[in-house]
Amino acid sequence: MKELVIKRIEWEDKREFEEMAIKYFQELDERFIPSQEWRDSYVHAVMQHEGSFAWWAIHNGIKAGFVVFRVFPHRYKPIQIGFIEEFYIAPELRRRGLGKDLAKQAISFMRTLGATRFELAVLDYNEAAKRFWATIGFRKSSENYRLEP
Repeated sequence: MKELVIKRIEWEDKREFEEMAIKYFQELDERFIPSQEWRDSYVHAVMQHEGSFAWWAIHNGIKAGFVVFRVFPHRYKPIQIGFIEEFYIAPELRRRGLGKDLAKQAISFMRTLGATRFELAVLDYNEAAKRFWATIGFRKSSENYRLEP
């Protein structure tokens, strides 16, 4: 198995990234249908957010997935938080260690930016993601609640 290569997602990758992101969101919610508003804003929001990074995971020359993350100061503690916002490996390429490698590379990079604590959110029904992140050392620390119109 060749090593996983990471590469920054560039503007010229917009269409390809958008299509992979749609697969990601549809896997999370099969009812997801990207609106024109989503198409107009998602990639821009990911790539323009200050302190955000978007990387391809490339394996054997194939874009196997992506990670989006950022580093920011804690609200009141003198520490930097590394936050993984989006994380995806194509289903046909899972269970090969690519996800672990990608996560570890992103965490290592965030450490170089001063992050000492790492966080992410997992949907409550996504048991596979919970198990995956536990293998890397993450543990549940809180629950989020949402009120929608």
